[in-house]
Amino acid sequence: MLTVGKGTTEFAEKLGNFHITENIQQHIKLGTFSFAPGPIGYVIVQLSNASYENAQVLVSIHSSPGHEVVMSVMNHYYDYMWLKLPSDPIEHVYGGGEQYSYFDLKGHRFPIWTREQGVGRNKSVLITRLMDLYDGGGGDYDTTYYGQPTFFSSRKYYCHVNTTSYSVLNFRDDNYHQIMVLNGKSPTTFYFNTNSSIKNLVQNFTMWMGQQTGLPNWIYTGAMLGIQGGTEKMLGYLKQAEEHNIMVTGLWIQDWAGTLSTNFGQRLFWNWKWNQTTYPNLDKEIQRLKAKGVRVLSYINPHLNQEGDLFKEGDKKGYFIKDENGGTYVQDFGQFYCGTVDLTNPEAYDWYKGMCFYVINFSDQQCNTTMYRDAKFSSSLVVGFGIFYSYLCYAAILFYLQPHCETWHLCM
Repeated sequence: MLTVGKGTTEFAEKLGNFHITENIQQHIKLGTFSFAPGPIGYVIVQLSNASYENAQVLVSIHSSPGHEVVMSVMNHYYDYMWLKLPSDPIEHVYGGGEQYSYFDLKGHRFPIWTREQGVGRNKSVLITRLMDLYDGGGGDYDTTYYGQPTFFSSRKYYCHVNTTSYSVLNFRDDNYHQIMVLNGKSPTTFYFNTNSSIKNLVQNFTMWMGQQTGLPNWIYTGAMLGIQGGTEKMLGYLKQAEEHNIMVTGLWIQDWAGTLSTNFGQRLFWNWKWNQTTYPNLDKEIQRLKAKGVRVLSYINPHLNQEGDLFKEGDKKGYFIKDENGGTYVQDFGQFYCGTVDLTNPEAYDWYKGMCFYVINFSDQQCNTTMYRDAKFSSSLVVGFGIFYSYLCYAAILFYLQPHCETWHLCM
């Protein structure tokens, strides 16, 4: 069953934490249908409600390689769309991207929105409630760095919604699943497939969506130590591990670019250049450690501190996301302020790719009141920005490692 509606969704953001409020003003069931002519192999259905003049939705249904049903919904008037799918009380549901609280999603509702996880996973816990009162930083069972509108059912089918708009996967009812999409009047496509085996179903999905490459073999040969404080401390912790016969395969130093002091404690200085004061001789140590089988890994994100020279360079070139007035959007990250590289701008994308020498983390904090060079992505990139950034990281790895190593995937 398809339903459409009008209303507003408000996203109140502070330091990467979001409070989402949905105010639904209209909720219209589309109970009348008729068939319309379409291309060969397509079924075109028009859904409507006679009581509302504009309550008409065009649905295109066809099969494609790897999918038994592909359903595209075109809604030109209403902001919201809900799709109901039949369920039963004993069904199990998995997916929703990176969900931390529940493996089986049945019985719960999951907004798909990229944000900080916050403190705690339960709003009834005292520390979480205090963090909400302090700065809105309390977490909940559904807060995640990466949600994805995809789910697999124990009834041996999957559903994937091809959107980066705000959406909700609602599995609370015993008798149906409900998918809500704030589609902004743009076509939304649903992909369905079945298989007699859950294992084969997952394999088919990943073959279509994309499969991650295997991790390099050296990852499995020892421990990975997370270290801060400079070259001397880094080597000191490694020596301590070796004296206790602990195999170490890597050292992760997130403060390689330096630090700054805030009321929250020491934070990283997001000017992604080697800080030689904190980490003297790091270039030589990286080579020496690699020769003995220990890699050095670091951290980078797509935000640049406005006090750094990289921000000034990017700002001069117009490479940052803009605010509503067309100026660089500078965001408070907790007593320091940053611009975010506009990855929909090809020149900015290539510029920032040149900085990414390491396997790097995805973006987790982006406000929705901003403008991108490609305007159609403006609101949806809160969900999709991490995907863009992941592409950039992967492209950077290929760009820098492939020419120097015939088996580049083993060199990383």
